[in-house]
Parts: sequence; structure tokens; C-alpha cells
Amino acid sequence: MAISIDEAKPTDSDSLNNNLTLQDFSEQSLERRERENLESKAFSYMFTRNIVSARLFAESISSDSEPSNIYYMELLDEPPDSDETMRHVADILLNNATSDHQDGYSILVGDGKTYKHLMNIKTLYPAQLHKLIIFPTY
Repeated sequence: MAISIDEAKPTDSDSLNNNLTLQDFSEQSLERRERENLESKAFSYMFTRNIVSARLFAESISSDSEPSNIYYMELLDEPPDSDETMRHVADILLNNATSDHQDGYSILVGDGKTYKHLMNIKTLYPAQLHKLIIFPTY
């Protein structure tokens, strides 16, 4: 004879388990020492791993890369958003980059209209601007 779920009656152990709360338990001294030991080992592992990773990263970038040069420009007498102005800016930056490093690339960052004009000049002059990398900002 099968018993359905509706007919099952709770036992004393079921009602005991339903009344338990977290405050009914306390941490024993052995459990506290083990928890603290685990926390210490986990912290040491994460700290050591991050230090080693940071050191390896620093060694990798310092050994075979050179620092970038940053140029800021102001063009006061030029219309701000036009293909001609962007071409003028790109020419100046590319000349600065190639005078510093023969194999260097220039990265131009622009928002909205500026990015659109940068893409236009890159499309119009692909051979002259092949060392120009354009990134949008948001």
C-alpha cells in the first residue's frame, strides 16, 4: 500500500529540524582554529599569487617594450569637426611618431563626430594613414 505525500505525517525529528536556527550553534575552539588556519592559508596563497603575477607582468613589459609618447594638440584657427582638420591633426601626430620611432603607430581617440571624421580620413587616405589606429570614446 503506497502512501501519498498528502497523507505523510511529520515525525518528531522533522519538527525538530524545522525549529533550528543559526543561533542554536556555536563554534568550538578546534573549529575556530581550523577556520583561522584556512583563512590564513587562503590569504597567503592569493597574496603570493598576485605578487608573483604582478612581478612577472612588470618584468615582461619592462624588458621588451618602450614607453609611449603622448601628444596633446590644440588647433584654435581650424574648424573643429571637419575631415580637413582631422587630416591635419593626423599628419602632425604621424610626423611626431615617425620622428621618434620608425616603426611606431599613432593612436587617435575621438568621440562622436570626431571619430566619424577620423574614420573618413582613414578611408580616404589608407596608404598614408596605415600607421594610424583609431579608437572611439563613449
